[in-house]
Amino acid sequence: MSARDLPDLMPPHPKGAFHLANADAWRDLHTLIQRARRLDGGGAAILSGSGSKPILAVWISVMDSTSGTVLGMRTFELSQPGDKRATVYLSGLADRLAREKNAELLSLSIPPVRASANWASNLPPLQGWTTTGRMDVAAVREVAQTGAKELSDAVPVDAGPPIVEALRDRIWFTPMAEGIPSGAAFALDVLGFLPATGEILVHQVEDWVRLTTTGGYVLARLKN
Repeated sequence: MSARDLPDLMPPHPKGAFHLANADAWRDLHTLIQRARRLDGGGAAILSGSGSKPILAVWISVMDSTSGTVLGMRTFELSQPGDKRATVYLSGLADRLAREKNAELLSLSIPPVRASANWASNLPPLQGWTTTGRMDVAAVREVAQTGAKELSDAVPVDAGPPIVEALRDRIWFTPMAEGIPSGAAFALDVLGFLPATGEILVHQVEDWVRLTTTGGYVLARLKN
């Protein structure tokens, strides 16, 4: 007997939970959170549902400093709208996504422990975006790989966190195009958003840029 046969023990739409539309969405979300944890094991994510559309938006911070901000965002289909929003730790999400019973029911309960993250209160606008250009996938991948190698070569063996952070800022917040930090290429690569070939759409609103692929979105801005 599977967990699907026990609705009285675990209702398919428990309060404070998102119900993913299918197993593919569940696996993709699990993979995204695993990738995010490799970037920052103590990091956080925003889960944001809509009261009118069966869509879950998941926001992740790739880097945030006085030099700029780079965020990753991906949407997942739900079986029904879920008008909820919470900032939670990646570890709590990973724990729930790894549970077999949750996976069978496709039910993601929101972790009770809320996270505090400065970037979570400064998200980019949802509307008003204008298409400003396109970027070649191969060129973006090269920026990501070149920056990663430069950082690896530049970090001393005994470097402390301040030195590492300063080097990251110098490399990843150097623009790869007007208004677009190199860290946006890094985010597309490490989050698994880069397709094998093709182009990436570039949109802009205020001081934010958005790079759009079939795999997800990276949103970034440089701070003066």
